[in-house]
Amino acid sequence: MRSVCDDIEELAKPLGYNPLTRAGHDGETWILTDFVHLVVHVFSAEARGYYDLDSLWGDGEVIDWKR
Repeated sequence: MRSVCDDIEELAKPLGYNPLTRAGHDGETWILTDFVHLVVHVFSAEARGYYDLDSLWGDGEVIDWKR
C-alpha cells in the first residue's frame, strides 16, 4: 500500500498536486493522502470491505483520471 501511495504522489507532482498531509503511512490497514481537492484512500482488502466507502460515496461523480 505504501508503494501505491508513493507512486500516486510521484505521478501527481508534475501535475502540480502536492499532498497536504498523509495519514496511516506506517500502517497496514488504511493510508490516506490529502491533495486538498482530492483525497486518496488506499485500503487493505479487509479494511476496504469493512469501511465500504464505495457504498458511502456510490452516488458521487465518477471522474476519468487517466491521462
